[in-house]
Amino acid sequence: VRQKPVHREIGHEEAGVRVLAACALARIEGDAPKRVEFIMELWREKRPKRPSKLIEANFEIAEALTLLGKDARPARDMLLKGLRSEPGGAQVRIVEALAQLSEDADVIVPLLLEMLKLKEGERPSRSEHGYLVEALGQFGPKAASAVPRLRKLQEEADHELATLIDEALARIGKEGKSR
Repeated sequence: VRQKPVHREIGHEEAGVRVLAACALARIEGDAPKRVEFIMELWREKRPKRPSKLIEANFEIAEALTLLGKDARPARDMLLKGLRSEPGGAQVRIVEALAQLSEDADVIVPLLLEMLKLKEGERPSRSEHGYLVEALGQFGPKAASAVPRLRKLQEEADHELATLIDEALARIGKEGKSR
């Protein structure tokens, strides 16, 4: 596996090239732990200098880890840390990567539930909370501890989010409150 050329392309000026390079690295056949370690090194590097470019790079690296699925498990702690510190779009990708690590539900589900807490006066919506609900559903019965929070959230949710909650509850093995 030749990883250095891909590594250089992940630092490329154009976002499209970086996305393709990170995804290519994730899809390379061979030793998954080495690929994950290499992708983790990319995350830890402080490149590029501008914060907006760094956010884009971390988004792309999280996307690559999502493509690796369960093989991304060695990156779990890094992803959990990133989930607490990365803004918006990168968080969505990080949650998608974490949702594939079902064997770590006991660590991941409580953090996702914490993120579902509403701020004062906030109404739950698909755009703000949907990705968290979908991720909880992907854990299936291992996310049973999420059922009370999901049901409470569903009482205040918009129609789109309520539908996602129904789907998540069905995957978890609990019946939702269809609207």
